[in-house]
Amino acid sequence: MNTLLKPLLVLAFTFASSLSFAGQLPVFSGWTVFGSEDQSGSGNYQLNPGWGGQNFDAEYLFYKLQGNQLSIGLQTGFDVVSNNGQLYNNYRYYTGDLALSFDGNNSNYEYAIDFGNLTKNYAGNTKISAQGNATGVDAAGLYKANSWNNDIYYFNNGGYSAPYAVSSGSLLVAQNGSNFVEGSGIVGGDKSYFTMFTFDLSNITGLQPNFVLDAHWTMSCGNDAIDGRVTLAKVPEPSPALLFVLGLVGLVVARRKLK
Repeated sequence: MNTLLKPLLVLAFTFASSLSFAGQLPVFSGWTVFGSEDQSGSGNYQLNPGWGGQNFDAEYLFYKLQGNQLSIGLQTGFDVVSNNGQLYNNYRYYTGDLALSFDGNNSNYEYAIDFGNLTKNYAGNTKISAQGNATGVDAAGLYKANSWNNDIYYFNNGGYSAPYAVSSGSLLVAQNGSNFVEGSGIVGGDKSYFTMFTFDLSNITGLQPNFVLDAHWTMSCGNDAIDGRVTLAKVPEPSPALLFVLGLVGLVVARRKLK
């Protein structure tokens, strides 16, 4: 048997899905869900915890829009916080990047949020590393994605779990102490991990006033994946003419006060 397919078959057929859905971590109170494991559709193809149980469960996608500051959150039973990934049957699997699109076409994801974790494993016979980085680790942040790697299971499930991780791109917004939060918590007796990343929409090229946000995430085995879609509106920028008029008004008011 192909050495690549063996661990996948073990993951796929050894575990039975749970009958209950994961609850939302309290850290996402006030956020809006736009992707959930209990939604039907090809993208969220493992309802309930996915094959592999809680440790391989893609659970929720969240967003929060405040002005032009967009925050996107991911909750999953898979360890997206450390570089350890998840170990099963002597095979270790790793977290992918959060794929983003803003043009309504989710057949191509133009952006990605990298969690700054180890990104590796195999798709077919091609080794996956973070943008060719020998360490497999890129700086956490928002990236303009030029190309993607696919996960292992991509070849067997019609492509629904792809893409997996950015293979080339450029960093737009680096992680700092205020825009990136990650951690874990217990809800309903299960441990879930979370990440949150916030960035200004001015970093998105050609963004329309009303835009469609698509998001996708999976792990290197691709045994579970989650997709989300929502239509949002950015705050319109004032026109140069309006700014000029407001400036003149301000000068007139200031002059009158001086008199």
